[in-house]
Amino acid sequence: HEQNSFYLTREMGSCIYEEVGARYGIRSREYQHMQSLSNECLEPVEDPWNPQGRRLSVPPKMFYALKVLNIRIPEWEFNGVHGYIVSSPEEQRPLRAIEDIVAQRRQLQVPPKAQATE
Repeated sequence: HEQNSFYLTREMGSCIYEEVGARYGIRSREYQHMQSLSNECLEPVEDPWNPQGRRLSVPPKMFYALKVLNIRIPEWEFNGVHGYIVSSPEEQRPLRAIEDIVAQRRQLQVPPKAQATE
């Protein structure tokens, strides 16, 4: 795959879902709708950024989560049961946005260091 692609793992997906919850709230319509979707198979959808363009074949839950975070990934390839190879041939910015969210979420998950008690 070209350099404008990378492997989106389940763990990275969890970070994306957490980010939707953090930005919109877990009681929000956006978060609740996202949670009602699944990634069991790729489904055809209209490209929300280019309605007159071609239909995209996407995992519904992950695609919706990225859409509400305003991250457009036009190309998806299912990679067994472990994740997706995602591509953004025209620009790297959407892939960097995913990497930034994952890094930030991972940093928030680091447990605080135990305080020394002497």
